[in-house]
Amino acid sequence: MSKTILMIALLCITISSPAAASSGRNFLKTANIQPAATEAGEDEQLVIDITSGLLQISKRVLQNLSRFVPASKLPTIHRVNQNFSHLMDELDTQPDAVLSATQDERLEALLKEFGPSDPFASLPYLSVDALKPGDIILRRSSALASQMTELMIWSPYTHSALYIGDGMIIDSTWEYGVKTRSLADLLDESIRVGVLRLQGLTSDQADEVVSAAQSKESAEYNFENVKLLGAQKLDVLTSVSRQSLGEMIGVLGRAEYLLDAKDNGKYACSELIVYAFKAADITLSQANGFTPGDMVRLGQAGFLSEVGRLQVPTQE
Repeated sequence: MSKTILMIALLCITISSPAAASSGRNFLKTANIQPAATEAGEDEQLVIDITSGLLQISKRVLQNLSRFVPASKLPTIHRVNQNFSHLMDELDTQPDAVLSATQDERLEALLKEFGPSDPFASLPYLSVDALKPGDIILRRSSALASQMTELMIWSPYTHSALYIGDGMIIDSTWEYGVKTRSLADLLDESIRVGVLRLQGLTSDQADEVVSAAQSKESAEYNFENVKLLGAQKLDVLTSVSRQSLGEMIGVLGRAEYLLDAKDNGKYACSELIVYAFKAADITLSQANGFTPGDMVRLGQAGFLSEVGRLQVPTQE
């Protein structure tokens, strides 16, 4: 995901009141985010900043989208944006509630009708046995943050993982950084999953890709670059007063070059995959703001093959 997931420009949010301070100490637990103790305060604020940026970008995108949808949809867009404004107000004093929010069904209906198309929607379901090491697994979850990321990167898939064989993946998440886990875990947290494959990838190359990703086990999640990505997107969206729909989608759907990004040994999800393939002399992108949406677009461009979908458990 090349932009993924972000405050971006942002509200200067500080946890200063007693109630907010208490909430700030708890919100990483609510979001299942467990950074190193020495950096907990920094990462807490980065997550708040990222979420603030997501809210701002989502409001901006919906405001622009309202110029192109039927008038009958405008009340829905207005109510969704009202909810975003409410969440921005709550983020300062009740970050737990905002970060644990599940998807907005009104926004989900808008995304299905007017959002980015799903190139995997008509493809067959695959069995786990059909997967190969080196396959790229794309997914979207039911979290509100995942919905907002869909808007920010204009992609129906907002997270990427690398399949390493034997029903296991390796990915980088806000919660744990780089970690090997079961594919079943990823499916449990997903509402849709697609599979990309680099055709012609040899078994030796796949081994190199997997080994490179595994060499980063336990590396931290790159909150800093995700925040920069969001800030860059928001800056462009706010600097152009009345964009055409095509211009807006072009801004959201492009791989970004983050001028202030640092090589800090941390990885966002798609950043990890780009690194792993580069170890096998395969360049997926030169951009350092690469997102799951950019992975999707590599499939649409034919560089990667869209091989199918994976069945996810029925949502309660």
